[in-house]
Amino acid sequence: MIDRYLVQKYNNHRSINAMIVYEFKAKGRIEQCRAIDEAMRTFQFIRNKIIRFWMDNRGVKLSQFSK
Repeated sequence: MIDRYLVQKYNNHRSINAMIVYEFKAKGRIEQCRAIDEAMRTFQFIRNKIIRFWMDNRGVKLSQFSK
């Protein structure tokens, strides 16, 4: 079963940022679960490196990383 819900968060300017989140229970083989875990760790590593680079170099816009 897939659950869907809306997450709302206020930013610094008091406007609302919203994000739709989908959750599900995965029933996979051990190899598939390991591959998913590795992909999530890789994504988090890259995301953290980009955020750190952005924090250290204030002239860079985050949108430049999505090119």
